[in-house]
Amino acid sequence: MPRVSVVTPVYNGAEFIANNIRSVQAQTYRDFEHILVDDCSTDSTAEIIRQFPAVRLIQLDKNGGPARALNHGYRAASGEYFAWVSADDGYLPHYLERAVAYLDSHPEAVCVHAAHYFVDVEGNILMERCFQNIDPLRPNDVLMRNPVNGSSTMFRRQVYEQLGGFNEELIGTPDSHMWIRMCGVGRVGYIPQISTFCTRHPGQDSRVRSHLVTENQRWMAEETVRQFGVDALLPRDWQGEREGPKAEAAGWFLLAQSCAGTSDNSLASVWVERARQLDPDNPRYKLAGTLLPRIGAMKFWLRGRIAPWAIRYRAAQSRRAGRNVYRIIEETGHRQAVVSDDRKVPAP
Repeated sequence: MPRVSVVTPVYNGAEFIANNIRSVQAQTYRDFEHILVDDCSTDSTAEIIRQFPAVRLIQLDKNGGPARALNHGYRAASGEYFAWVSADDGYLPHYLERAVAYLDSHPEAVCVHAAHYFVDVEGNILMERCFQNIDPLRPNDVLMRNPVNGSSTMFRRQVYEQLGGFNEELIGTPDSHMWIRMCGVGRVGYIPQISTFCTRHPGQDSRVRSHLVTENQRWMAEETVRQFGVDALLPRDWQGEREGPKAEAAGWFLLAQSCAGTSDNSLASVWVERARQLDPDNPRYKLAGTLLPRIGAMKFWLRGRIAPWAIRYRAAQSRRAGRNVYRIIEETGHRQAVVSDDRKVPAP
């Protein structure tokens, strides 16, 4: 049986799924299976997957979202370690090797994630997403900035089963919820070398927000504080008090600041009001209740207008420099083939 089970949930992913599969097949670590769960696609996704005999295809009879698809895949998996790569994302060639080595050498770790690239639909590198001082991951890291790209995670089968899998009721947040729960079970580690890539495009699920997603974000934050206490709201380098109403007020205010300029802007006023109730004499909270959400909404609007131009500019720079993840994968595969040919025993 393979030691690693890689699961890819996919819905109408015909544009990306072939490159996704190729990135997994190009891994230097070979003891794995790749299970693709088609969440009732209406395009040619299944037909494309069937062109790759080395993978396993599971087709669901109704669309239920990524969490349900992931859970279906892991129930069918046989590996000791579980990995996840979304249909529009992929692995650089050494990812599985590095992730397995990390979990093997850190028995206290329940999960590991890695630094990654953001790329455009052609694979041109837009930016590097690397972090410092996030090993081990803390619930606060996930609430404030969520440095975890689900497509860079590997976790132990035993822990996944202990936690009951991904919460299928949470739209838009089942991954964040899982990483926070894993923090309560053991160490969530980090690979600082860039090992995976995440594609930025208008149709991806994580870019589409709704009122229900925002409500789930609110529930997750409140549930995290109930589970871990006020400390879950405060960064690891926090210099003030870590207990009491004022500390909790400061934590909710920090959370308000972190989401004010995002698609969850409506939560900023909720968290500021909570901070004001806990520390009513603090003038910052009184003033911020009106200004913070408005300034954040303006920043989010401006970023939405500037982002497409910035992406095109960065993509053009990478195109000229040849910085493309698909090119990296192809070149690594060619080198592996050359090495393999050199090691063949000559025919008599």
